[in-house]
Amino acid sequence: MHRIPSWARTRDPLFILSFPAAAALGKTVRSMVTDPEVQAEAILEIRRRFPRQAAFTGLMDLSLEAEAFGCPVRFADDDLPTVLEPVIHTPQDAKALV
Repeated sequence: MHRIPSWARTRDPLFILSFPAAAALGKTVRSMVTDPEVQAEAILEIRRRFPRQAAFTGLMDLSLEAEAFGCPVRFADDDLPTVLEPVIHTPQDAKALV
């Protein structure tokens, strides 16, 4: 059986509540991944509801980078962006990006 170290029992958890915060604010998932002001509002809402040493959204959406390289991306109000198809099919395609 594992014993929890004493330092782990005394630390506050760090919540990652990106999309629950958006819902609490009446915002969409789309707005969370496309509008930095909504992201900031969400961080403040997390902080207000769950006071901790730090607050962050944990948003890491690489579909924006894929879109910048030419991949078609579908954005929906209630779901994360989806890359529809790759633009790289061969090693030559990858070299052409440089």
